[in-house]
Parts: sequence; C-alpha cells; structure tokens
Amino acid sequence: MKLLFLGTAQDGGVPQVGCSCANCSTVRRSAASIALIEDKDALIIDVTPDFRWQYHRLAGRFGVDISAAYLTHAHWGHYGGLMLFGREGWNCDKLPLYLTRRFHDFLASNEPFSELFQSGNLVAHILAEKVETVHGIKPVVVPHRDEYSDTVGLLIDLNGRKFFYLPCVDRLNTDIHNIIRSCDVSIIDGTFYDESELPHRDMSKIPHPRVRDCIREFSDIADRIIFTHLNHTNPLCEPEGEELMRLLDRGFRVANDGDVLE
Repeated sequence: MKLLFLGTAQDGGVPQVGCSCANCSTVRRSAASIALIEDKDALIIDVTPDFRWQYHRLAGRFGVDISAAYLTHAHWGHYGGLMLFGREGWNCDKLPLYLTRRFHDFLASNEPFSELFQSGNLVAHILAEKVETVHGIKPVVVPHRDEYSDTVGLLIDLNGRKFFYLPCVDRLNTDIHNIIRSCDVSIIDGTFYDESELPHRDMSKIPHPRVRDCIREFSDIADRIIFTHLNHTNPLCEPEGEELMRLLDRGFRVANDGDVLE
C-alpha cells in the first residue's frame, strides 16, 4: 500500500483568495487530503474543494479507482468537494463514505449534501471511536472547533507500520501525545508556524498547535513527524526558506502535494 499526499494546505489552499503575499504569489498547494493506494484501488481521506485536480493527479499517475472515502470533520476544506460526486458531476453509484454519526446527521439534514444520500451517490458508514473499519483504519476523536460535527484523527496500518493522520486539532493533549509517540509515522497539523502569522486576527481563536512548539515537544522523534495542512502564511511553504531548512536539519519533514510514502 502507498500513501499519496493529494493536498497539504489549510482549507483555503495556496494561493488563498484575497491574498497577494509572497507565498500566494509563488507557491501552489491544494487543500489537505491523502489517498491510500493498493493495487488498482484507492481510499480518499477528506474530499476537498480541490478534488477535481486531486482526482486527476491520482488517476493519471496511478490508474486507480476510488473505492471509498473518509471524512475527518466538517470544516469546509475537508468536505467541500463532496458535491462533485453528485449528479451534476461524477454521479457516483453508492460510493461508501465513512464519517461519524454527528457528521452524517449534519450532512443528511442540509442541502445540497442530503441529495447525495437520497440519490444513492453516497452510502454512509458510521465510524465508531477506536473501532477498526474494514480497511484497517481506526478513528480517534480529537479536540477541535466542532461547530457541526466531531473531529477524528485516523490510525492507519500501512504495510505493517502504524501511521496517524491528524490534519486538524486544537491542542495535542496527553492521549494524542501518546498516540503520536506510539506510531511509526505521524502526519500532523502544521497550520501555523508560530503566533506571528495573522497580525490582523486573534490567533487564540484559531487554536491549532504551532509548529515551533511541536519541534520542541517531539525533537526526540523528529524523523517520525510530518507536517501538513499549512496555512498560506506559514513560512514552511517557502521553498528553501530559513524556517524550512532549520526544520529539515532537525529531522522533521513537511509534506508536499504529490509526495508518496510506501
């Protein structure tokens, strides 16, 4: 099995609408999503607003069919591409969609997403915390801004190695720390490098863990940490930038669109 990074940016992508910063002028990252590929089948984790381009990268490079999709939570960048599965788009026939009960109830009670279930484009499979699915994926409920649904990270068995996919979280509590330290590879929320990125906003209201703090906390397992879900303001977006070079020198990794783990 392979893991492909379909996208590695925060929900708004890079460039982000309404911004002309240096990163938005030069860098291209689509919203965070991964694919798990085995033979000619692929599972998609999070269906982003950039899914059209991500699908063609996946299908063109690996020649696979999508057999199921998983969703981590109800923030737009993680499910905004779902309508592409509907009758105005792909018009899928009973594609399995794995999500929590609360997330399903939110989608099923709101247009236009309810139509996807009513028309048979998607069939819901409800995730239960720490109960392994038929794909060997185990959801873990994590703290996040859960306005419309709860949020899960996903434990994934990849060729006998344990991966943790955690693109969004408010804070790394003790349970999450323990999971990260128990895994062979953890792909974690790297939205913001530090507190200086959004001087025009109250960053306490956007409580993603800061990369600078994670560098300190996980310095002893740096080679097992990969950052994803980068905001357009994050200096790690800058190729060969000073912060990126320092992070790589310490053994950490930053995911890029199109990267593959085997």
